Amino acid sequence: MSEIGEKIERLQKSRERLLIREQILLNKAITSDNPDDIIKASEHLKKFSGESEKKSFLVDPQEFMGFGFKEKPTAMSYGILNAMSKTSIINSIIRTRINQVASFSSPQSDKYSVGYEIKKKSYLQEENNKLTDTEKREVEEIINFLEQGGAEDSWHGHDDFDSFLRKIIRDSLVYDQMTFEIIRTRSGKLHEYFATDASTYRIADSYDDDDYNKNKRKEINGYYPNYVQVYQNKVLAEFYPWELCFGVRNASTNVMLSGYSISELEELSVTITSLLYGENYNRNYFKNGSSPKGILSISGNVNETKLREFKQQWKAQMQGVANSWRTPILESEKMNYIPIQQTLDMQWGEWTNFLIKIACAIYSIDPAEINFPLNGSPNQNPLFEGNNEARLQFSRDKGLAPLLRFIEKKINKFLVYQINPKYEFKFRGLNINDPVKELENDSKAVRVFETVNEIRVRRGLKPIEGLDIILDGVAFQKIMMDEQNAQAQEQEGTGEGEEENPITAGNEEENPITKSFNDYFQKMITSE
Repeated sequence: MSEIGEKIERLQKSRERLLIREQILLNKAITSDNPDDIIKASEHLKKFSGESEKKSFLVDPQEFMGFGFKEKPTAMSYGILNAMSKTSIINSIIRTRINQVASFSSPQSDKYSVGYEIKKKSYLQEENNKLTDTEKREVEEIINFLEQGGAEDSWHGHDDFDSFLRKIIRDSLVYDQMTFEIIRTRSGKLHEYFATDASTYRIADSYDDDDYNKNKRKEINGYYPNYVQVYQNKVLAEFYPWELCFGVRNASTNVMLSGYSISELEELSVTITSLLYGENYNRNYFKNGSSPKGILSISGNVNETKLREFKQQWKAQMQGVANSWRTPILESEKMNYIPIQQTLDMQWGEWTNFLIKIACAIYSIDPAEINFPLNGSPNQNPLFEGNNEARLQFSRDKGLAPLLRFIEKKINKFLVYQINPKYEFKFRGLNINDPVKELENDSKAVRVFETVNEIRVRRGLKPIEGLDIILDGVAFQKIMMDEQNAQAQEQEGTGEGEEENPITAGNEEENPITKSFNDYFQKMITSE
């Protein structure tokens, strides 16, 4: 290498060392107890953080309401969406998803149950994955905060975690807009969180607006309020990004949506209207239907006055509710009753089933989960049981799992990471472990790539001396042959005859040693 090249290399290394030293000093200053050091470090970071170089616009630049917020560009108001959610089929879908998510609202008691877990981030986990006493206290602190809805257990009106999940899931499935407020102490520490009415929140006009009039709102740490709460087109409160979680699932790059999204109910507007038409048709068919059950035919010349009296009396005694099943009375040669009643099936049954399938498809849920086993399928069992597990598992994977992941990310970003960024929140038990199947998998693994003691350690049991082996016939024979060869070398020259190899002799299935390992494998991996 030339002299100039060596100098360049030394300069590069010096620059790297200086950058590392700068980062170390900044970290010490940020985490120190000295307010002056913290202020200096913050100013330094702000000075060299650089300005935003974003050139694209994310919302409609010409959309301007003049009320301090951007209205959601849709023909359906939040009130209409809420009314649509009360349709019987839609309400069943939403309630089912709410109850499914709420079943995860408690800490997981064991790996075979549903719930949630507070765990160290994967890249911070050690090999044994065990928590120290300090880490256990930190996890307990996060769990208590989530369960109580805040840092203090009181009757102040906190949401418990179950109620919190039920509220935000309903808003998300109705409006595709989920919000909850985060309250902090003066020192910036999390104090409380609670779900709020998502239909009252809008995106502020300062959102994604580089030319925003900075005199309108106060700037904090380089941020302006991103969201506002609105009542009767009047802004009542403003929220900075760290004060409010505003989550949408069906995010879009469409600038005409102004940062909002399209909910499932908006996509199902025609389907829900058709369902209502079908329900009204059948309701009116049975309520006001004029289809008679029979015809009364009267013969001969009957006095007109007597005939009218007879008709009135017949109607008073035989006519159905709201004029249904009115019997026609006709004159004929003789008096007789002609029944014309027939078995009545629900009108437009196939059409209604088709609409239910469309609604379930948009919400990514199997009709069997809302007790509508269509097309003659057998009765379905609850979500986490039953003979139709494969079909319901597919429904969970495409519908429930994405919803849980969405909630996970919001809880981590706005709550768990703010308490302790070393940990993360995870829902557990969606794919429930089967103890019998797990034992079968271990039985197969111990014959291929895992030793008995590795499986015992994974199950939380103590290893047994001498069982750091794979229970495979070929591998076991190799071990025994190596031991025999070692013994033969020690006994070489003694004149003792070679004994028959008890491992290689005879059929493998009849070999007592191999059979012993096969028979007692389960006892070895489960015994204390």
